[in-house]
Amino acid sequence: MIEFRAERPIWTDSLILYARTERDHKVSAIVCNVKIVPAAKGELWPRFLELPMLDGDGQQLFDALWRVGYRPHNGEASAAHVEAMNHHLADMRRLVFKGKL
Repeated sequence: MIEFRAERPIWTDSLILYARTERDHKVSAIVCNVKIVPAAKGELWPRFLELPMLDGDGQQLFDALWRVGYRPHNGEASAAHVEAMNHHLADMRRLVFKGKL
């Protein structure tokens, strides 16, 4: 499994990511030297990271980003979130419109 750690230092506007793998409770590999290089318009994007889905590595990355404050910004919500919000709104309606509906 890949373990991710993310940092957002106050002295920079950068996100810093660390990644390593462990085997038999020993660090067996670390990720280093991912570089951003110039590209021509329309050039295909090369793959720079592949995460095995069965090991939960993608979730590890998302959790590391979540811990430092990153959230989805496109407004997508899970079904559970939508259901919880609907219950909350129903409760608020009962409080506000007591006996008026």
